[in-house]
Amino acid sequence: MATKKADTAADETSTGKKGNTWVGTIKDVPYPKQRRAAILVPMYGITGYAPRRVPEDTMESIMFARMKKDGFITDAQLKKEMKRLTKHPDDRYSDNLYFIKGDNGKELSEQDDVVLGIRAVALKSAMVRATQAILGEVPMAYMRQMFTVASDPEDLTGYELVRLDPGWKAHKRVSLTKGGGQWFHTEITDWTATATIVYPPDLVLPDQLIALLQHAGEFIGIGAHRPAGASSTGTKGRFMVGLPTPGEPEHRTPDKRAADAAGRVRIAEERASTGRR
Repeated sequence: MATKKADTAADETSTGKKGNTWVGTIKDVPYPKQRRAAILVPMYGITGYAPRRVPEDTMESIMFARMKKDGFITDAQLKKEMKRLTKHPDDRYSDNLYFIKGDNGKELSEQDDVVLGIRAVALKSAMVRATQAILGEVPMAYMRQMFTVASDPEDLTGYELVRLDPGWKAHKRVSLTKGGGQWFHTEITDWTATATIVYPPDLVLPDQLIALLQHAGEFIGIGAHRPAGASSTGTKGRFMVGLPTPGEPEHRTPDKRAADAAGRVRIAEERASTGRR
């Protein structure tokens, strides 16, 4: 009996950390029961949005160039493949768009059921970058763990897209690139969308997330030529939190729009034990 008690005591003291080595199993570690919540935040574009998806033929061009460098194909084969991949500029206008549904081989105006999206990671990245301005001392690395932006359940592209609502307009654009080249692309205006943000309600408030998204939309932006891009200080890709109000100047009442959006946001909390989504 004494031996059994001694063994039990030894087992109890063996669970823990000795130096830099963990002793025991993770199931012995106490942890809080974490809850999840989701908010649906409406938003709308106030400047044109130009996504910059890498076209498939560009990816193929990169692949064949690497194959030539590694000696798998000859110069003649490389020239043949590059000629095949060279498109007329008019065919490239929609190559940069993210399609959830639709044939991007046609003109956008010819498609009845086309559905476009914006990358969920672009929204989250902009919100994380807004952390310093809104939450001050909270590190961005910590904020990355505090929420995620969910993608549309019908998106099977692998790009993790947030669906744009019907009613957007497409415009053909030609922009200059580094080195003096030209970029033929499509710019989307008059777009609206609803971002689904999932977060732990015990660690962050929904109002904080809405404030991050509002700042991200006004001063950071998404897509090409955005205000706070890695190498750009443009004006594209800006958006506001809330629903567009016809005839209301966007620069007059950003605080009122954010407050209205917070009032319209549907908050659905769920405990981890329920398993609901």
